[in-house]
Amino acid sequence: MLVTRWLAAAPAAWASLLEQDPSATAAHRPGLWHAFTSTMPGLESALVVVEEDGALLGGAPVVFERRAGFTWLHALPMLLPAAPIARAGRHAEVDAAIARALEEVTRSRGVVGGEWSLYRVGAPAVAPESLEVLGGETRWFEAAVVDLSDGLDAAWRRVDRKQRQAMQQSRARAMTFVEDPGALEAAYALHLAQGRHWQNHRALPLECSRRLLAGVGCQACPPRMSNPKPPSRRAQRRNCPRLP
Repeated sequence: MLVTRWLAAAPAAWASLLEQDPSATAAHRPGLWHAFTSTMPGLESALVVVEEDGALLGGAPVVFERRAGFTWLHALPMLLPAAPIARAGRHAEVDAAIARALEEVTRSRGVVGGEWSLYRVGAPAVAPESLEVLGGETRWFEAAVVDLSDGLDAAWRRVDRKQRQAMQQSRARAMTFVEDPGALEAAYALHLAQGRHWQNHRALPLECSRRLLAGVGCQACPPRMSNPKPPSRRAQRRNCPRLP
């Protein structure tokens, strides 16, 4: 019999589940949720888990946002990819159980809105039946990824000619990419200046960026990188209901 529970912290078995499920991302790591909740007022993280005979079968992180007396549910904020993870062959059961748990909590806590990001690579997509458990609407967004599991050279051969030329031109102009904690404040100031022209943009707090850059919760990121060429994969987002 499956049992669904809400936890304030990840159980010990969560780490092994992250290692076993190929669809796990950096967003499934507790340090990342804590980076948000410890630096952004009104946020509270939780983990909904599905168990069978006392053993962890799967789960998903959730962040609740309390603002102006109302509650929003984010799984996760900024559409970070943290769809349910599960033991091999059990994703459909876990997805359905978590969908029911999210529906119940939206009603018990009077959730007025939010989102459930369901982009998942390495495991089956969430079934439409599970999506329909929640109120609201399902929106589809397209994205492209470059899989680096076979190495950079193999990925480079799959990039189209125009994109390769653009990357080569950037290299010729001595453009570089590096994660440098010492440059964070200067980069953050530039980001704030640019963000003033972006509609409805809300920058992360500087301290949150500092913790994420320090590696809190971001170890073992999957070998993928963003690719600006035309989209080739689909990602789902399920909007939580707006209750009266």
